[in-house]
Amino acid sequence: MRDIARAAFAPLAAGGKAGGGTVGDAAVGDAAEGDAAVGEDEPVEITETTLPVTVTMGHRLMSRPAVTSVTSNRRALALLGACAPSQSGRMTTTGPHPENVHTAADRSTGTDTVVAVNDLTCTYGGRTPFDAVKNLTFSVQRGELYALLGTNGAGKTTTLETVEGHRSASSGTVTVFGDSPTDRPAVRPRIGIMLQESGFAADLTVLESVRLAGSLSGRQDDALRLVELLDLGTKKDTRMAQLSGGEKRRVDFCSAIWGSPELLFLDEPTTGLDPAARDRLWDVVADLRANGATIILTTHYLEEAQKYADRIGLMHRGTLTREGTLQQLVAGEASRISCIAPSGVSLPLPVTHVTNQLSVIETRDLQGDLFVLLRWADEHGHTLERLSATSSSLEDVFRGLAAAG
Repeated sequence: MRDIARAAFAPLAAGGKAGGGTVGDAAVGDAAEGDAAVGEDEPVEITETTLPVTVTMGHRLMSRPAVTSVTSNRRALALLGACAPSQSGRMTTTGPHPENVHTAADRSTGTDTVVAVNDLTCTYGGRTPFDAVKNLTFSVQRGELYALLGTNGAGKTTTLETVEGHRSASSGTVTVFGDSPTDRPAVRPRIGIMLQESGFAADLTVLESVRLAGSLSGRQDDALRLVELLDLGTKKDTRMAQLSGGEKRRVDFCSAIWGSPELLFLDEPTTGLDPAARDRLWDVVADLRANGATIILTTHYLEEAQKYADRIGLMHRGTLTREGTLQQLVAGEASRISCIAPSGVSLPLPVTHVTNQLSVIETRDLQGDLFVLLRWADEHGHTLERLSATSSSLEDVFRGLAAAG
């Protein structure tokens, strides 16, 4: 599991001061200059200084700051984000209702099915025929970003080639906009495809390459506009052979989005891109989605699928083993709480293991157990050094899939 984030405590207001402990260079529990006094029963404003930890509340992902050291009561418990225990001991929200927290899946995606794959099987011949894809069924709705993930050899490429119309199914059916993907006059003008490697001629310039790809799409656009959109304006007259790998990927992307296709296939789109170029590409994808585009993504960068996909399908050995929103996929995975326990004191929760002095607690109720730990530390006057909360992630699900063999 990867540590999603940490956030420092906001200083205690004068009315709730407690002593000791530090977070970074700031003392925990000391009132900051200019802070107004806050009564015990008044709400406390929490200042998040870095990325939030993500915890699950119902079917939504709630952003809450992680904790690095605990010495105070109201301030520490408030870091859970306006949450309080119910009589049953479970966590309830006293802050914004979860229905007001928006995720990628909340965006309007419409109800029209753009891609429908039903019982698809693709068999490779030879002396020992084998099914690269077996009885695969999934659908993609209009406006949705659907990520198809899997280990190498899982069948993703074969699936994409069939949906794109480049390969025939051995059995089963595939439709794109209600038509067979092999019906090129009906389907080709409506789709854009970014392959893992497009193979433009080495002696073509950037502009020539984009124009050539655009001429095959049946849509209208301006090559210079697209090139500048991906920050390649200074390279427009450079030949493809002289480009870096990341620059070539951006040319591939420009070619795929020519004329703003209704359905866009992105096959490992950010491989070789630096962070700035990667962010720029996803900004353009967001603009396309805002205009109604549907996107099918394959990537080995799981954080991209986790951040941008509305739904995720996990393939393994030619079959779809798991499918759903991020929340649905990680629901069964354990999160982790870790800290240095006070000397000679047992924590109130079962410790799974200890590594580098850190006591690690695996939990399927991150928010509830974190609250229990914070309350216990406050009531007994303990300091929990290097406390962090790590929510379960798509990487955990993926590793479990790969380990299954």
